[in-house]
Amino acid sequence: MQQNSQQQGVGFQQMPVRIQEPNMHREDFSSQKVMPQNPSVDVSIQRMLTQAGVSNFAQQMQQIGQHLQYLTERLHYAQNQVQTQAEAQLRELHQIQQAIVLTMQQMQQAQISANMQPNLMQ
Repeated sequence: MQQNSQQQGVGFQQMPVRIQEPNMHREDFSSQKVMPQNPSVDVSIQRMLTQAGVSNFAQQMQQIGQHLQYLTERLHYAQNQVQTQAEAQLRELHQIQQAIVLTMQQMQQAQISANMQPNLMQ
């Protein structure tokens, strides 16, 4: 298997790059130990790593893992930012809602008072 993956690595450098939609919706690769075969993605990753001067497969996987970890941390940060903003907006909307309810109550009280005053004058 290791010989095969090393041979594939050499073959990928010679393959033309084809742009295509990823087929991740068809299969779940999270439980598999073998990486999905997507030549266009594999070629671009291989080319990127070759340009960076990384030739050792273990180093390549470590760099990809570090990059994925960095992207995951950025995603979590962005999610926290969005959640914080959403909570602040929700609090603001709740305050506006309370102000509207209070204003409507005051208007009803004023209307009741206005309706009662003519009766008092009679």
